[in-house]
Amino acid sequence: MVEAIQTGRSFSLANTRVTAIDKTGGSAVYLHGNLIATLKWKYHGLGILLRPSYTLELVQCTLAGWGTVTTRSRLNAICRGLDMACRFGQRKGQQYFDDQVIHEKQWVTL
Repeated sequence: MVEAIQTGRSFSLANTRVTAIDKTGGSAVYLHGNLIATLKWKYHGLGILLRPSYTLELVQCTLAGWGTVTTRSRLNAICRGLDMACRFGQRKGQQYFDDQVIHEKQWVTL
């Protein structure tokens, strides 16, 4: 999943799907058909070996109303895969992003 996000490719395995939004490097991540993350990359032109060069511009995530272990796992995999020091979790039935309480339908910008 993370490799597909990083390379701007589409990916599907079991209940997880990554869709390339556009040719500039945007991606959308779905879990059981629910949108849980959008990523936007900024295109810088051709780099080494004439490969496109991008930097991460914006990442937004949501539990999409499903505060489950699986949803948090996918979002945490995105955070780790993009070398971001952030984490989704749950304590006493309450959803958290880092140390802040979030609503299950709230969008969080990383």
